[in-house]
Amino acid sequence: GTGSTVAGAAVGTAGTASAEFVSVQGASNGTPIPVTATPLTLGGGAALVKGTTAAMTATASTAIIAAVTSQRIYATRVACKGDPANAVGTKVLIQDGSGGTTLDTLSVAASGGGEQATGSTPLFWTTSGNGLFAQNVTTSASVICTASGYSGG
Repeated sequence: GTGSTVAGAAVGTAGTASAEFVSVQGASNGTPIPVTATPLTLGGGAALVKGTTAAMTATASTAIIAAVTSQRIYATRVACKGDPANAVGTKVLIQDGSGGTTLDTLSVAASGGGEQATGSTPLFWTTSGNGLFAQNVTTSASVICTASGYSGG
Protein backbone atom coordinates (compact mmCIF):
# COMPACT_ATOMS: atom_id res chain seq x y z
CA GLY A 1 0.00 0.00 0.00
CA THR A 2 0.90 3.65 -0.04
CA GLY A 3 0.30 4.23 3.67
CA SER A 4 2.58 4.49 6.65
CA THR A 5 1.91 2.98 10.04
CA VAL A 6 1.06 5.25 12.95
CA ALA A 7 -0.05 3.57 16.18
CA GLY A 8 -1.07 0.46 14.24
CA ALA A 9 -3.23 2.23 11.64
CA ALA A 10 -2.57 2.91 7.99
CA VAL A 11 -2.41 6.54 6.97
CA GLY A 12 -2.99 6.79 3.21
CA THR A 13 -2.41 9.44 0.63
CA ALA A 14 -5.27 11.96 0.70
CA GLY A 15 -7.71 11.67 -2.13
CA THR A 16 -6.64 8.28 -3.49
CA ALA A 17 -8.81 5.22 -3.41
CA SER A 18 -6.48 2.23 -3.25
CA ALA A 19 -5.95 -0.86 -1.19
CA GLU A 20 -4.21 -0.01 2.07
CA PHE A 21 -2.80 -2.44 4.60
CA VAL A 22 -2.79 -2.27 8.36
CA SER A 23 -1.14 -4.51 10.95
CA VAL A 24 -3.70 -5.42 13.56
CA GLN A 25 -2.65 -5.88 17.18
CA GLY A 26 -2.99 -9.53 18.13
CA ALA A 27 -2.94 -10.92 14.57
CA SER A 28 -1.46 -14.42 14.78
CA ASN A 29 1.34 -13.93 12.27
CA GLY A 30 1.50 -10.14 11.91
CA THR A 31 0.50 -10.34 8.23
CA PRO A 32 -1.00 -7.04 7.02
CA ILE A 33 -4.76 -7.20 6.44
CA PRO A 34 -6.09 -5.25 3.42
CA VAL A 35 -8.68 -2.56 4.10
CA THR A 36 -10.43 -0.33 1.60
CA ALA A 37 -9.47 3.34 1.63
CA THR A 38 -12.06 5.93 0.66
CA PRO A 39 -11.46 9.21 -1.18
CA LEU A 40 -10.92 12.19 1.09
CA THR A 41 -14.05 14.22 1.65
CA LEU A 42 -14.15 17.50 3.48
CA GLY A 43 -16.77 18.74 5.92
CA GLY A 44 -19.95 20.47 4.77
CA GLY A 45 -20.33 18.37 1.62
CA ALA A 46 -17.05 19.56 0.06
CA ALA A 47 -15.08 17.17 -2.16
CA LEU A 48 -11.70 17.18 -3.85
CA VAL A 49 -11.71 18.18 -7.54
CA LYS A 50 -9.06 18.19 -10.26
CA GLY A 51 -8.79 18.51 -14.00
CA THR A 52 -6.57 18.89 -17.05
CA THR A 53 -7.16 20.55 -20.39
CA ALA A 54 -6.26 19.02 -23.73
CA ALA A 55 -3.56 20.98 -25.59
CA MET A 56 -5.01 24.46 -26.14
CA THR A 57 -3.86 25.98 -29.45
CA ALA A 58 -6.55 28.64 -29.97
CA THR A 59 -7.82 31.47 -27.77
CA ALA A 60 -11.06 29.74 -26.78
CA SER A 61 -11.96 29.42 -23.11
CA THR A 62 -11.39 25.76 -22.10
CA ALA A 63 -12.57 23.92 -18.98
CA ILE A 64 -9.91 22.79 -16.52
CA ILE A 65 -12.28 21.68 -13.74
CA ALA A 66 -15.94 21.08 -14.58
CA ALA A 67 -18.63 22.96 -12.69
CA VAL A 68 -20.15 21.31 -9.62
CA THR A 69 -23.86 22.10 -9.31
CA SER A 70 -24.50 24.82 -6.71
CA GLN A 71 -20.86 24.69 -5.51
CA ARG A 72 -17.81 26.91 -5.84
CA ILE A 73 -14.46 25.53 -7.03
CA TYR A 74 -11.70 26.50 -4.57
CA ALA A 75 -8.38 26.18 -6.45
CA THR A 76 -5.32 25.34 -4.35
CA ARG A 77 -3.08 24.54 -7.34
CA VAL A 78 -3.05 25.64 -10.97
CA ALA A 79 -0.27 25.09 -13.52
CA CYS A 80 0.11 25.78 -17.24
CA LYS A 81 2.97 24.44 -19.38
CA GLY A 82 3.86 24.91 -23.01
CA ASP A 83 4.75 22.23 -25.54
CA PRO A 84 8.56 22.20 -25.91
CA ALA A 85 8.14 21.65 -29.68
CA ASN A 86 6.09 24.85 -30.06
CA ALA A 87 7.99 28.14 -30.35
CA VAL A 88 5.04 30.34 -29.30
CA GLY A 89 4.75 31.64 -25.73
CA THR A 90 1.61 33.12 -24.22
CA LYS A 91 -0.09 34.32 -21.12
CA VAL A 92 -2.99 32.15 -19.92
CA LEU A 93 -6.05 33.63 -18.24
CA ILE A 94 -7.54 31.48 -15.46
CA GLN A 95 -11.26 32.24 -15.49
CA ASP A 96 -14.41 32.01 -13.39
CA GLY A 97 -16.50 30.06 -15.91
CA SER A 98 -16.21 30.12 -19.70
CA GLY A 99 -14.99 33.58 -20.71
CA GLY A 100 -15.69 34.82 -17.19
CA THR A 101 -13.79 37.07 -14.80
CA THR A 102 -10.02 36.54 -14.83
CA LEU A 103 -8.95 35.09 -11.47
CA ASP A 104 -5.22 34.78 -12.28
CA THR A 105 -2.81 35.06 -15.23
CA LEU A 106 0.04 32.59 -15.77
CA SER A 107 2.97 32.93 -18.19
CA VAL A 108 4.02 30.14 -20.57
CA ALA A 109 7.39 30.41 -22.30
CA ALA A 110 8.04 29.66 -25.96
CA SER A 111 9.52 26.18 -26.51
CA GLY A 112 8.30 24.83 -23.18
CA GLY A 113 8.19 25.95 -19.60
CA GLY A 114 5.35 27.43 -17.67
CA GLU A 115 4.14 28.74 -14.37
CA GLN A 116 2.47 27.19 -11.35
CA ALA A 117 0.68 28.64 -8.34
CA THR A 118 0.01 26.60 -5.20
CA GLY A 119 -1.21 27.27 -1.71
CA SER A 120 -2.42 25.42 1.38
CA THR A 121 -5.43 27.72 1.36
CA PRO A 122 -7.42 28.59 -1.79
CA LEU A 123 -5.67 30.83 -4.30
CA PHE A 124 -9.08 31.90 -5.67
CA TRP A 125 -12.56 30.49 -6.21
CA THR A 126 -15.30 30.49 -8.79
CA THR A 127 -18.85 31.72 -8.54
CA SER A 128 -21.22 28.99 -7.34
CA GLY A 129 -22.06 26.65 -10.24
CA ASN A 130 -19.15 27.80 -12.47
CA GLY A 131 -16.24 25.65 -13.59
CA LEU A 132 -12.60 26.73 -13.66
CA PHE A 133 -11.46 27.66 -17.20
CA ALA A 134 -8.24 28.65 -18.98
CA GLN A 135 -7.73 30.74 -22.11
CA ASN A 136 -4.58 31.39 -24.14
CA VAL A 137 -4.01 35.05 -24.96
CA THR A 138 -1.87 34.24 -28.03
CA THR A 139 -3.09 32.17 -30.99
CA SER A 140 -0.95 29.15 -31.97
CA ALA A 141 0.57 28.61 -28.53
CA SER A 142 0.21 25.00 -27.37
CA VAL A 143 -0.56 24.88 -23.65
CA ILE A 144 -1.88 22.29 -21.18
CA CYS A 145 -3.24 23.47 -17.83
CA THR A 146 -3.98 21.42 -14.73
CA ALA A 147 -5.67 22.41 -11.50
CA SER A 148 -6.81 20.88 -8.24
CA GLY A 149 -8.65 21.98 -5.14
CA TYR A 150 -12.06 21.32 -3.66
CA SER A 151 -15.69 22.18 -4.21
CA GLY A 152 -17.98 23.57 -1.54
CA GLY A 153 -20.83 25.95 -0.80
